[in-house]
Order: sequence, then C-alpha cells, then structure tokens
Amino acid sequence: MSHPLRFEELWDSASKQPKGPAFDPAKLQGLPEGARRYLQHSIPIGESLRSAVRLRMHGEIKLKDWYPFSAEQVIDWSRGMIWQATVRVHGLPICGGDSYLDGEGAMRWKLLGILPVVSATGIDITRSAAGRVNIESIWLPSVLCRDGISWTASDSSVISMVKVLCGKNYSASCPLSVPPESTSPDRQQAA
Repeated sequence: MSHPLRFEELWDSASKQPKGPAFDPAKLQGLPEGARRYLQHSIPIGESLRSAVRLRMHGEIKLKDWYPFSAEQVIDWSRGMIWQATVRVHGLPICGGDSYLDGEGAMRWKLLGILPVVSATGIDITRSAAGRVNIESIWLPSVLCRDGISWTASDSSVISMVKVLCGKNYSASCPLSVPPESTSPDRQQAA
C-alpha cells in the first residue's frame, strides 16, 4: 500500500479505541422502517457500538478465471480500511490488497510477494475504495447508528444512506431483505 500504516498497526490502533455506548433500539425511532429493522436485526440489545471490525475470508475471486484466495480486512470507521489477500494463480501466490485510509485509496499486488503486478493510486482508486468502505459498513452495522448518517427509503425493503467518511460525503443504496420484527432469530451468546 502507499500508506505507511500497516494492517496490524491499523487493527492495533482501532482495537484500543474506547467502546461506544450500548445499543438501544429506542434510539432508532424516526428512522425508515427498513433501516430500523436491519439495525435491530443486526445488533444485539446492549452490545457496545464499536467503530472497527476485523474480518477473515476465503473463497474464489474472478481474475479472468476463478482463483482461490484468502484474505483479512480491517475496517476502522475513523480511518478507513485495509484488505490484504493472497490469490493463487496456477499455484503461484499473488499477494497484496486494497486500502482506503485517511481519504486516500491505493491498490498494490505483487507476484510471489516480490515482483510488482499492480500498483495504483489516484482519484478513481480513491473513489472506488471509498465506495467499498461505504458498502462494506454492512459488516460493521454499529457505525450506521451514529450521528451524521441520514436515511431515506423508497419502500420498507430499500433504504439509502448518506454517510461522512474521512470528512467526505458518500451515498449508498442498499436493498435489504430483513425478516419482520416478529420473526427475528434468537441470538446465541458466545461461550
């Protein structure tokens, strides 16, 4: 990445941030029905509203053909995100990722972790990375309960939001399919 901040440094700084207030569904009054249902379905009552999440994923990614990959991602709402991955193309690892930190996007990939394959920055990369953080905030629903997010709805299943991310306004439309409140799944507590 073109950023001096590394993946573990972003996670370490994010995990040291104080926890937010406890989730209170009463504070969702006034939101469109779809937004309210999504947030009530996504966040357990009393859970601290966090501003960062660390994700691990694996699967296949389409790069002309489908190739296996594994990745980790940190989303820190105050800074942005780093996604680092390894893709195996014909058995050879291509390592790299995407980032959006402090208002700047970047992409860097290296064959065998040494030979540069892709290195990109600029306004288009930044806009794309900001859009990605915006839509991937679905993995961190607690940030959608914050001030500074305005919601609109065309009906009960399609909502739109405008958020401020690193001092800039970005909008996203999110089609939702959330079960009615009466059928919310029971939540299991981790041991």
